[in-house]
Amino acid sequence: MIIFSSIKLEKALADQKVTRWQKAKYIMIPAIFISMASPLSAFFRPSFQDEPSTIYSVLQLLVMIISIFITYFGIKACFEVNENIDKRNFIERFCILLVPVSFRMLLFFILCFIAFMIILLFTAAIPEINKHVPLLFLPFGPIYLFMYFSLLKKSFLSFSNLLTGNSSQPIAQADRKG
Repeated sequence: MIIFSSIKLEKALADQKVTRWQKAKYIMIPAIFISMASPLSAFFRPSFQDEPSTIYSVLQLLVMIISIFITYFGIKACFEVNENIDKRNFIERFCILLVPVSFRMLLFFILCFIAFMIILLFTAAIPEINKHVPLLFLPFGPIYLFMYFSLLKKSFLSFSNLLTGNSSQPIAQADRKG
């Protein structure tokens, strides 16, 4: 299985060198990441004295709505690129191309998590500032999702270029044609 290199995976997929069983395994990896998201968010949820403030709850709802829209339009963008390729195997390609992107984004998540923990450590001694630190966590979700789907769409465009033989064509030009 090719896990870390989008370029190698795109080429293997374009050359039809990925077996059906390998494709099935690629579906399992994102499912595992998704299943981990809820327990992780519950564990690292910011704590308040008794209950979350109203503004935090409203902002959390807003972030959830924005995340839903980013997810919808991100998947739709990948689907449209796939439609311009050959209108076949979208789910399969989506799951397979998602794996290297997921690992890149996991590394990004770990770096951001470390940065957030450092911020929490430095602000812990100042209660006036520390109580507002959880608000810093809110924009991370939509930003993370936007980056995730941008990388996934880029992978679909690269795959499209490999299939059509336009590997020298810049991705930005391929995106304008679609």
